[in-house]
Amino acid sequence: MKYFASLLVLMSSSLIAQISPPYPSGGGGGGCTTGTSTVVQKGNGSGGCSPAVANTDYAPSDTPIFTGTVTAPTFAGALTGNVTGNVTGSSATATTASALTCGTLLGDLPYFNTASTMACLPGSTTSTVKILGQTGNGTISAAPAWLAVTGTGTPVMSANPTVTGTWNMGAISMTGNVTSPRWVSSGTAPTIAAGTGAGTSAAVSITAGSTNSVGQLTIVTGTTPAAASTIATITFNGTVSPAPRVVILFPANATAALDTLQVFTNVPSTTTWTMTSGATGITGSLTHIYFYIVL
Repeated sequence: MKYFASLLVLMSSSLIAQISPPYPSGGGGGGCTTGTSTVVQKGNGSGGCSPAVANTDYAPSDTPIFTGTVTAPTFAGALTGNVTGNVTGSSATATTASALTCGTLLGDLPYFNTASTMACLPGSTTSTVKILGQTGNGTISAAPAWLAVTGTGTPVMSANPTVTGTWNMGAISMTGNVTSPRWVSSGTAPTIAAGTGAGTSAAVSITAGSTNSVGQLTIVTGTTPAAASTIATITFNGTVSPAPRVVILFPANATAALDTLQVFTNVPSTTTWTMTSGATGITGSLTHIYFYIVL
């Protein structure tokens, strides 16, 4: 009987040894129960703790599960899975769970919703055109949002906007009426060159402040201006596209008024327009002043 009892004890000890997990443990000294550390620890067999060795005492590839607060100077690598709550840090890196997953869908836009917290604006999924807009309070900004518009690709102002500064644009396309107490043209003045229709040794000039669209020109005719000939060629400052439709001349002094029936303009191109004399030509050795409008 004693022999069989001893055999059972040995078998039980061997079986227990085979199924014991190879985890870091107290080693018989009460376990690692004192102090805190930022490294993985194991018991040292005397009731204390010592650092655990990766790939010997534990597998670093194991996936840890944290149920409390995790604090570290930096986090390196990627976070996979779902993140709930806030990830706090400096204002340059702090994000929320929604911002961490922002960008996983087409059109997602991350933005700061406070001074140090990021959020995510999902992309617009509507089939109509929307624009991204913000409305601040004069001091601070606001969260961006998708704003509804009308039209195809371009917002249409359905209200009555008030513009107090300068509104610069390449072109305006509209179907309604445009009203204004005054239209002011801007830009650099064109250049002018005399032709044989202005006579020999004629002098021509464009008044300062004139533009490609409106202005004043002066022609001091020389001797014997030629009939049915170019009086002057006006060259735009740069290319005007599309080409203007018409040039309108107004006599600005008595001499020009007397010769009005002998002066006409051609259809302007994208670069020039001309003044041409009629069958009898204009009067020589006199000053002719005209206002012009190019439309």
